[in-house]
Amino acid sequence: MWVTYQEEPTEVQYPLDSSNSYEILDEIGNGVSSVVYKAKCFAMDSTVVAIKAVYLDRSWWWQPKEKLLSHPNILNAHCTLLVNQLLWVVMPFMSAGSLQSIISSSFPHGLSEPCIAIILKETLSALSYLHKEGEFHKGIKPSNILIDSNGSVKLTDHFGMSSSSNAAATPYWMAPELLNSQIGYGVKVDIWAFGITALELAYGRPPLSNGPKNEKHEQFSKAFKDMVASCLNQDPPKRPSAEALLNHSFFENCGGSDFLVENVLQGLPSVEERFNESKNGDGDDEGGDSSARQSVKETRTISGWSFNEERFELDPVFQTESTDDSVVKQVKRLFGDDGETVIIEDKTGRKTPWKCKWQRLN
Repeated sequence: MWVTYQEEPTEVQYPLDSSNSYEILDEIGNGVSSVVYKAKCFAMDSTVVAIKAVYLDRSWWWQPKEKLLSHPNILNAHCTLLVNQLLWVVMPFMSAGSLQSIISSSFPHGLSEPCIAIILKETLSALSYLHKEGEFHKGIKPSNILIDSNGSVKLTDHFGMSSSSNAAATPYWMAPELLNSQIGYGVKVDIWAFGITALELAYGRPPLSNGPKNEKHEQFSKAFKDMVASCLNQDPPKRPSAEALLNHSFFENCGGSDFLVENVLQGLPSVEERFNESKNGDGDDEGGDSSARQSVKETRTISGWSFNEERFELDPVFQTESTDDSVVKQVKRLFGDDGETVIIEDKTGRKTPWKCKWQRLN
């Protein structure tokens, strides 16, 4: 059975038949629930596209968006089609790939502040648009921010897929309110994740990823620290809106795409080369039993997060005991040779595992 959906009613209609219309060229990315391919579309004069193949199960459902989102910093899908148990999302190919791939490959200690400002401003522009349209992303992180060869920045992974669980975010980027199933959440979870993304671009890894301590915080400007601190306020109403953040002094005198091309993309290995290098170098053994090599280092109860603006660090707030189990989440960290697995357990005993990667800095 084939279920298809044309994402945008434009003059260019991408084909909805996968068997004769697309040729997979290379695998260029993967995650817990999806694989991303570089492909070409024969019906469009062999135009190169990206295909995100999502493994569908009972935790995910697909709902086509009621209205077309149109913004220069949002990557819209050309079309979607369901093939067996895979949802294919066909989208434009962003040749420089994701920020996560770029940082892991070539900037393990993080990007320069001028480059960070450009990327964050473009991302924030997309986020402001989404929020004005009554949407929120719930997946802001470097792997969902793509860059093209001309330095254009686009936010992706907003194609109508939703999880049946409220814990749809990745732990490193999860806002405090997402840890508490008893309270609601809204667009301010995106602002929190935006602040965490800023820290990852600065340090080359997300906070709490158990990498070596980085003393780079002394290099950052007061405006940058202030902007990130405002995003990481534990009280959601006190976080600024995306529109307000665009007027923050950190983004004054921000450069453009040419600056990114010169200072980030020049000499960068291709997205295919970076993906193959990551497969060969990170010890990833999907299908193998890596749990045999892992040992439990700690089990703590997290009640929230605390951001230290001076040290430019995010620290978890732990509880040793709690009588109010409605706000308690148990987090077990299992550290192995290739990263860590975080298991979030709520008060009913339901456990959600997350596979997280981090790169050791020399």
